[in-house]
Formats: sequence, structure tokens, C-alpha cells
Amino acid sequence: MVWKRIPQSFDKGRYAFSGKPLLSGNMYLLLPDEEIKEIIEDVRNYVKQNGLVDYIQVYENKDSDRILCIDNISVDEIQEMKESGKFTEDEIEACNYWSLIFDYNYSTNL
Repeated sequence: MVWKRIPQSFDKGRYAFSGKPLLSGNMYLLLPDEEIKEIIEDVRNYVKQNGLVDYIQVYENKDSDRILCIDNISVDEIQEMKESGKFTEDEIEACNYWSLIFDYNYSTNL
């Protein structure tokens, strides 16, 4: 595998990465489909093996490029939406996604 998951400082969280993976536009242009599929599969396997995890998982290649996998919604938030009765299953499903984005495209200083 070209990309390796980097252990995070917070190894536990309330995120399952159970939703649909969404890719930033340039990722489609810069990465082969096989590498993208490997990252998606690795995130899902990591969650299967470890249970709920932190909302962000980071992957790095040999050139020190990084990809951030960021879960949009926790299992607790999904459960709250279901229990509230205010949301249809389709609406809940629409909120349940996670993003794959290069770290240089992600800024916390908005």
C-alpha cells in the first residue's frame, strides 16, 4: 500500500466512518483509483478492528504527502437524529459521510 495510516494522538472517539466516502475534486485527478480504494478499505478495516475511532484519520506516503479522512458525524449524533423523529432515513443518510482531502487543501483557520 502506497499510503500508510499514521497513529493519532486520540486513538478513541465516537466515529465509525460508516457513511459514504466523498473525495475532494483534485484527488480524482492526482491519485489512481486503486490507491483511493486502498485508503477507503483501510479506514473501514481499522474501524472494524478497533471499534469507534477519532473523527480524523491521517495517511502519509513516502514523499510525506498527507491525506486526511474526516468523518462528518458521530454515532451519537446519528442516534440523536433517529430518536428525535425529525429526520427521515434519507436525511440521516445524507448527513452520514466522510471526506478524503489532501492536507494542503484543508485549513482550520477559516
